[in-house]
Amino acid sequence: DDDDDDDDDDTTSSSAEQLEQTIRSMKCGNYFAPSNIPNAGFSQYTAVPYHHKEMVINTMVPTLAIPVEHGIATNDPGNNVVSPSRKWILNEYVWTGKTYGMEYESTSQILALGPSLANFHPGMVNTGVRAPKLSPLLDLCHDPGAGASSDYRGCAFASQPNRRLRAGEELFVSYGDNWFASRKEFRTIPLSKNYDEANHMLQQLWELRDSSSSTNVLELMPYLTNEPLTRQVLPSTKEEWTRIMNEQDGNTASLGLRSLEWLEEHGKCMDHIYVNTSTIRQAGQGAFSRRNLTKGTTILSSPMIHIWNRSTMELNLTALETGGIDINPTMQLLNYQFSHPQSSLYLLPINQMTAINHHHN
Repeated sequence: DDDDDDDDDDTTSSSAEQLEQTIRSMKCGNYFAPSNIPNAGFSQYTAVPYHHKEMVINTMVPTLAIPVEHGIATNDPGNNVVSPSRKWILNEYVWTGKTYGMEYESTSQILALGPSLANFHPGMVNTGVRAPKLSPLLDLCHDPGAGASSDYRGCAFASQPNRRLRAGEELFVSYGDNWFASRKEFRTIPLSKNYDEANHMLQQLWELRDSSSSTNVLELMPYLTNEPLTRQVLPSTKEEWTRIMNEQDGNTASLGLRSLEWLEEHGKCMDHIYVNTSTIRQAGQGAFSRRNLTKGTTILSSPMIHIWNRSTMELNLTALETGGIDINPTMQLLNYQFSHPQSSLYLLPINQMTAINHHHN
């Protein structure tokens, strides 16, 4: 059995190397373009197919802990603590620490910006997120750069072993159904369980139907479930049902594919660079070119999260039990943002742009 596992590892490694060479030879392998979901902004698309194996799709940014459970200092009169429930734009981009193996860093919320580059469709989750690993590059006792950057590495989009990805397909990750259920404006949207029930129902009925009875079976479908959100995703015509079974692998949710020409025209390339250990000793991780780029090429574009009020980057130490230990109140998050000394606005990139280091030359 161990030998079989080793063979699987070798095969996966070989496939990953072949895939990387294919992507390097292309103009671009991963795009950021308008989502197929109306009013959902932009999302990620793959320009290469992935076949039923867990493969890294794109390098992600470092994963950061945000200790909001201890409060963040603000200049608001009479209020020097930001509670986790306070409306803060980063609340839309955080995940639970346990999800990413960082529960000892932050029991409530961590900032994993990369997954936010993909949208969530409960019926079309086709991509997973590989959790980061604690891998310190610097020694806290000897390196002055230790603590200035995240020690969590390797967080990445990954294809799923039981799900093929086609070139031109939009990437969807799961935020968890509660992301919709907890927001009043989205409570009429079918959840994962509704799509699963509908898909199972269609598959069972497809095996029973014949050309003469398919219309009658279709009329009975709404009566086979008591869940109105499941009824919402069932097909209403024989033609739609046939398309779902023959062209969509039995999945009631489908948004189609984008051509490479469309992606080049409407999207921005996201994989000209990848993240690895920096050649600058104290800088932690850095960004490296994946392919030869001609002069004038846009290396990377990124959405920016705007964060206001400089004091939000300072921990409220009065709310912490420090035990007399001298703690630097400035959050590590500050080192990943762009700002101007005379402005109270911070701009936080949400992709590999945060890995591009400064060098005086």
